[in-house]
Amino acid sequence: SLKGVMLLKIARKDFMQIAIDKLKDKKGMQELKERLNGVPALLFTKEDPFKLYKLLNKSKSNAPARAGQKAPSDILIPSGPTNFPPGPMIGELGQLGIKSEVKEGKISIREEKIIVKEGEEIKPKVADLLIKLGIEPMKIGLNLVLTYQNGEILTKEILSVSEEEYVNNLKKMHVEAIGLAMFIG
Repeated sequence: SLKGVMLLKIARKDFMQIAIDKLKDKKGMQELKERLNGVPALLFTKEDPFKLYKLLNKSKSNAPARAGQKAPSDILIPSGPTNFPPGPMIGELGQLGIKSEVKEGKISIREEKIIVKEGEEIKPKVADLLIKLGIEPMKIGLNLVLTYQNGEILTKEILSVSEEEYVNNLKKMHVEAIGLAMFIG
């Protein structure tokens, strides 16, 4: 889905650092070099950085959690019926502190429960349960950490600003400016 929009180059980090060193006369290159962490990839595009960030986030897909991964957000087991018949599954749910009952020949979860908090490690039993329940809390795809354009570096925190929130802030500032002008006048 991203073909034609961008060119993706993956190379060893030390090769990227050598290439950046050769461009040291360009503004912001040293900061860019310092931010190369993990397994970096370079993405070349003519897209606006904010549009690119949204495009990459839309292209991410859900994936099942594996044992040992960190939870990206609170993982919730919702209340309601499951597809499981009564049996050993009730014990599995009980071991994890999930209250269940049998309704209409199927196991039903009585109360929703946060089974893993954001940032915590996912335990093997929890990962197995999430797979059985069809809950896919992980997101896979390209993770845009920062952009470089004309010597300016924009981080993920800046790129992830909501358009709606930005427009609402502009409206609020406009109303406050009119109020201030009226008060001064």
